[in-house]
Amino acid sequence: MLLLAAFAVPSALARQVLLYGIVGALVLRAIFIGLGAAALQSGTWAFLLFGGILILTAGKIVKDVMAGGSSRRWTSPPCARSAWYAGSSPSPKATGARAWSSGRRGAWR
Repeated sequence: MLLLAAFAVPSALARQVLLYGIVGALVLRAIFIGLGAAALQSGTWAFLLFGGILILTAGKIVKDVMAGGSSRRWTSPPCARSAWYAGSSPSPKATGARAWSSGRRGAWR
């Protein structure tokens, strides 16, 4: 809704624009999944390319940490931090689904 307001979409058209955006995202996702699957099936060059990208990314992270940079920058995004695990060795009360917290210490779901 923030994007619709930022682009000054009239409220009468907001629902239609939102529907087109969702359908367009699903169609593009299907196209890119198909292209990726075709690239991976065509030969080993795609595996090497994707593997090289992963190795370069890992190298950048290691280089940053070795240079004294903080590895905290590479943690989960803030929107994913609202659901954090209560601890590595949860108490008997904190097992299974109850081991996840709503973001406040001791506030079990």
